[in-house]
Amino acid sequence: MLGSNLSFAESASSVERVEYRTGPSLMKDFSTNYYADGTPGDRTNDLPGAHDPVNLAQFDVAGLKTVNGIVPPGEGDTVPIAPGSMSATATSASQIDLVWIDNSNNETGFRIERKTGSAGTYAIIATLGAGVTTYSNTGLSASTTYYYRVRAYNSVGNSNYSNQANATTQGLPMLSDTLHHSDRNAASGILDQGNRVQIYNNGWIAFYNVDLTGLTCIVASVAANASNRTLEYRLGAPDGQLLATLNISGTGGWDNFEFQSTDIANNPGGVNNLYLVGKGGSPACKLIEIVLDGCTANEPVPAAPSALGATATSSTQINIAWIDNSNNETGFKIERKTGSSGTFAEIATAGAGVSAYSNTGLSASTTYYYRVRAYNSA
Repeated sequence: MLGSNLSFAESASSVERVEYRTGPSLMKDFSTNYYADGTPGDRTNDLPGAHDPVNLAQFDVAGLKTVNGIVPPGEGDTVPIAPGSMSATATSASQIDLVWIDNSNNETGFRIERKTGSAGTYAIIATLGAGVTTYSNTGLSASTTYYYRVRAYNSVGNSNYSNQANATTQGLPMLSDTLHHSDRNAASGILDQGNRVQIYNNGWIAFYNVDLTGLTCIVASVAANASNRTLEYRLGAPDGQLLATLNISGTGGWDNFEFQSTDIANNPGGVNNLYLVGKGGSPACKLIEIVLDGCTANEPVPAAPSALGATATSSTQINIAWIDNSNNETGFKIERKTGSSGTFAEIATAGAGVSAYSNTGLSASTTYYYRVRAYNSA
């Protein structure tokens, strides 16, 4: 086709762009919504003076549509329909499973995108084949919220995105068998008294991510000036599933602590948030700690030490002393933390009947916190 003018007529309202090409080269681009109103018509446009034969290429929103009115091989497809009903489910502390509906029959596959937190940025994490509708995202961080979306693709292009789905990975299980009241994650209706906590009627404390696997009983170090009080162990919330109920026996005073146990009849197992709820008095009880599976048929756990005191004797030494309230301990475990916001860690063990310990090698002008507990085979 030679000459300086070219006329053509187009009646398809889906045409987005028209190009004149000589081989692969673009000579003129008429891409201004050429027939946005869908009205047929003739257009005459100037071309360069001398050139090779001209091809007329038309494009719709999905890409190349025709060349000189002929659909090129492989160009008859459309973009896939967007996947739908995407959902995300956390199955552990490191895995989230995704499911969606495949609404298309011409996709090459699916691209899955993920972001961390609502303010994150999406990035592709996996590409899957045609017809696939599930994906397990592993290697994630515990207690973290992830957002996902998926879209289908083929040689023409990408579909729209699916709906956005999110899930929060589970927390890591609490590994300690003994949960001190100061290890709690949440509380309401209590009074913290340092080495003990006073729980009022309907007050509660919660320990998150407790592994209940194989748990058959719970022992609590409690004090109450009378009976007719209970400590409920519930799952997930203060009014959640009842795991067990401890009917507290009066200990003869608010400063007399005893280990009292209760059996668990219907343990669902797994990792859950454990709530201790006081009932029947205000306060219902005072509590130092609980021991998971601390019950034995032959020997009770030892009574908790009391009246722990700490005295700095130099810039590098603190002496601690306590009252031994038990006659069946194997020994004592001493724990320490640096500053009020620190984390307790065991620093020493002492034998049965011992009631003092000297902690040396400390830093000057530093505040240390201590706690001690008795232990035996139970």
